[in-house]
Amino acid sequence: VGTRSFMWDITSRKQAELARINSEKKYRELFNNMRDGSVIISLEGKILDCNHAFLKLTGYKSREIYEMSWYDLSLSEWHHPEKDIIRREVLKKKYSKLYEKELTGKGGKKIPVELRAYLIKDDINQSAQIWFIVRDISQRKRIESEVLMLAQSVRSVRECICVTDINENFLFVNDAFLKTYGFKRKELIGNHISIIQPENLDSKVLHPTLKGGWNGELINRRKDGTKFPIYLSTSIIKDDRKKPVAIVGVSSDISESKKFEEQFRQVQKMEAIGQLAGGIAHDFNNILTAINGYAELALMKMESKNPLFREITGILKAGKRASGLVRQLLAFSRKQMIEPKVIEVNHLIIDLDRMLHRLIGEDINVEIKLDTNLGNIKADSGQIEQILVNIVVNARDAINQRTEMAGKKKITIETSNVYLDKQYILTHPGSKEGMHVCISISDTGIGMDEEVQAKVFEPFFTTKGKIKGTGLGLATVYGIVKQNNGYIYIYSEPDKGTTVRIYWPMETTDEVRKSKPESDLNFKGGKETILFVEDNEEVRKFTITALKTLGYKILAATHGVEAIHMIKQNTENIDLVITDVVMPEMGGKELAEKILNITPNARILFTSGYTDNHVVHSGTLEKDVDFIHKPYSIASLAEKVRQVLDT
Repeated sequence: VGTRSFMWDITSRKQAELARINSEKKYRELFNNMRDGSVIISLEGKILDCNHAFLKLTGYKSREIYEMSWYDLSLSEWHHPEKDIIRREVLKKKYSKLYEKELTGKGGKKIPVELRAYLIKDDINQSAQIWFIVRDISQRKRIESEVLMLAQSVRSVRECICVTDINENFLFVNDAFLKTYGFKRKELIGNHISIIQPENLDSKVLHPTLKGGWNGELINRRKDGTKFPIYLSTSIIKDDRKKPVAIVGVSSDISESKKFEEQFRQVQKMEAIGQLAGGIAHDFNNILTAINGYAELALMKMESKNPLFREITGILKAGKRASGLVRQLLAFSRKQMIEPKVIEVNHLIIDLDRMLHRLIGEDINVEIKLDTNLGNIKADSGQIEQILVNIVVNARDAINQRTEMAGKKKITIETSNVYLDKQYILTHPGSKEGMHVCISISDTGIGMDEEVQAKVFEPFFTTKGKIKGTGLGLATVYGIVKQNNGYIYIYSEPDKGTTVRIYWPMETTDEVRKSKPESDLNFKGGKETILFVEDNEEVRKFTITALKTLGYKILAATHGVEAIHMIKQNTENIDLVITDVVMPEMGGKELAEKILNITPNARILFTSGYTDNHVVHSGTLEKDVDFIHKPYSIASLAEKVRQVLDT
């Protein structure tokens, strides 16, 4: 019996096994430590292996994932072999393209991923498994979405946005930029920004921008060459090394806001001029009261054969013309005394038609278009006539300045009911929302440019020359309209004529009152006692003389405090108190209240060179208040005094 032993050298096999074990260990370490998810599935879709990154990505634990199919994690379309493009490509080409798909994680969470698939074959080179490398692209998708949203926002915003390189060549412009400037995108990209700038602005914009940013107003140019104002804000874009690489400019077309600002400044300027004109008129009326009054007194005591009669008559005529000039200033400054009544504008225009034809001449055609359903307005009919006459005379002069107007000379007067809405109010400072009666006067004259239009309502501004115009026509119209809470606007272009539109607040009441006929002025006097209160010395002296000439007994005071003292000390009955409205120490309104507390039956007659908020509101006299406007003549003073005393 013996033992036979066989021995083989398995060193190479052991070495191969060890190499295989080491290789598998390295593979496992590599597989598990990959930053991207890695998963191996069978051809039927069962999950055979996966790394930690894949588990973390899907949210499943390893014991859960190995009980699942690949199709449990994928979209429904992947469940059908005919729709599983990745599987088909891998089996056919042994590799796949890079695909963006969406996995379903634990809890139904949708995970955007980037997939690349590889075919793993067995020892006999048969297709056995599919290896997926899965990269989470959630953050990238979020960034792409934000970038897309930002790009869409930039393209759709109303402001003009452009990006240029450091040399100011266009890199990007949004849709608003193209619309505002009139270019196509291909006409700008790559071209220098000077294509939209009328002058080199490097020192004003580029240099400050490179130092941190700039903002301000500029004048830019559209494709058609027209210039317009913009408000521009610029900033610099830097790379990772803090080196400037691009410039971003955000701008807005401010043409409309500039126009609105100019209109607002014009309104403010007119208000300031009106205040000045009102102050001048107040002082001037006091002076004219004395000048005209003394001239009248002198003529009353003088025979017409007297050598000085003619000269003093000339003084009085000049004074009355000056009074008319002051009335125009008061109308402009909205301090003119008015007696508003409910009137029918259409009837007033029809009544004026004959006079207007005499004013403009036979060679100019006047066309009147009246709205038969026109509403009524509350106004002083004399003021409406003044408005129409001034505007029609201006229209006549504008037409006569055109030499090529044969057969085309025309003035059109129209009326209509108009509702001024909020949008109109926003773009027309000074107007008010609501129903208005619109009076429109159009002509075929020479028209006006924007520079002239900006000044037409200023007092003493005229384009007719020093001999033909005073420059108070439209200023007077402006003042009258504003005093009555109306709105006036002028539309005009050179050689295309002018349209003046007046919007007058519509009156809600249907009652149309007719004005009382004026009584004949006379010099009737009396024997009553009158207390005259006036702080202006010249006016005081003249009025005292005039009233004494008319037979009245006169007491005089320079202000309200003195007047109260005289009333308390005087034993005689005072029949009438004539008082200036605006005085130092105590105004006329306060004085009247104190007098009525002492003598309730006293009669009060107010006088002033301009209206204020004491006895009038917006130029309208308070109810049951007697008033005589300066400068007054002896005749008007005599009539008013008797009217008050005899009431």
